[in-house]
Amino acid sequence: MKHILIIGGTGMLQDVAGYFTAQGYYVTVLARNAGRLYALKKRFIKQPGKIIPIAQDYRDWKTSIQKINDVTEKICTVDIAVLWIHATGKIFSDKLKEFLFTHNPEIIVYQLLGSASIHPISLTNIEWKKNHPDRYREIYLGYVQNGSSTRWLTDKEIAGGVIRAIENDVQDYIVGDLEPWNQKP
Repeated sequence: MKHILIIGGTGMLQDVAGYFTAQGYYVTVLARNAGRLYALKKRFIKQPGKIIPIAQDYRDWKTSIQKINDVTEKICTVDIAVLWIHATGKIFSDKLKEFLFTHNPEIIVYQLLGSASIHPISLTNIEWKKNHPDRYREIYLGYVQNGSSTRWLTDKEIAGGVIRAIENDVQDYIVGDLEPWNQKP
């Protein structure tokens, strides 16, 4: 059985967890809110795959990575990782990617990049792209234009875009619109 790790899977990435559980994957989800995490597990309990919850704040990056490592030792290495990590979690993000790339030479890591104030492409991580060109992907989150008005993406639109990026194995994938950035909501 394949194994996907989702960081931030109890919010906008819930449907990504559900999609891969329906495909028969082990889906490890690390999130701060234990209640939402176990509600997610219960929501997809009848799927062929299995949600493996890790209730942990990633700002404690050492404990977070140790808990992920514990899961991989019990089940299997991670094949795909989807990372929605805020700027405050940069140390965790970097340490986690080091761990994942070390433990599975075939892993594909999808990093979600989005911001209400900074253009998502400006958040691109050149070093990760250069050092792991075949295994590191970025998904940029934009907004939706409806005629003369704009709005932020819904959770379903974000999850659908993430799923499409993974299914099509796209190096850089844009969900919604990024241009013109000055038209964002």
